[in-house]
Amino acid sequence: MFMKKILLILLTSIIFSGCDSLHGQNKEIKQIVKKVVEIYNQKDSEKFNQLINPETGLVLITTIGANNSWEKFQKVCLNKKCLEKGTMESAGIPYQSFLEKYKIGNLDLNKIEFTEQSFFECEKIKKEGIFVASENKFHTLSESVSFFIKHFSDIVGEKLDPKKKIELEKEGEKFKKIELKSRRVTVNSVGGTFVFYITNIQGKWYLTIIDFASTDCSV
Repeated sequence: MFMKKILLILLTSIIFSGCDSLHGQNKEIKQIVKKVVEIYNQKDSEKFNQLINPETGLVLITTIGANNSWEKFQKVCLNKKCLEKGTMESAGIPYQSFLEKYKIGNLDLNKIEFTEQSFFECEKIKKEGIFVASENKFHTLSESVSFFIKHFSDIVGEKLDPKKKIELEKEGEKFKKIELKSRRVTVNSVGGTFVFYITNIQGKWYLTIIDFASTDCSV
């Protein structure tokens, strides 16, 4: 009887410890998500770029034709001033325009829901709000690389060079490692849908991916 009580106490302690840990992590996630959204709305390029890890950079997933494309940036510009000064790169058409003009409106940034559902399909929003998925649930970036390798000849019109294939495979593996510790964040508002990923790198959360491709149904 005594041993049963001890085991019950230990089990209860473990359960509550796990709950506290999860609650603490969710609190951190809410803080970084809120920070990303607020700075993005302010169009403060300098502060926004401080959210990017120097080693991973920020990868933008875009669309070219029927397949996804990707490009890594160390800095992005959220207003025309930094482009005019030449201090930052353009994300290209039409994505640069989206970065400059899109604003997240009418949402309570303190209400963030943890769910695997994104509540949007193409450009159609089923439910407004901010939705954070679990770690390692979405792999749009690495899957885009795999698709590109597999269908390279059809997409590019020529045979994939072995060296190029190795480079792409290595890049895909790097992206998989990022996705492993990443959470996809979907923001649905009157302005449209904004999808980005946050990644825990050495105990700190960073903005690592902006996914334009998932919201593009023009192809």
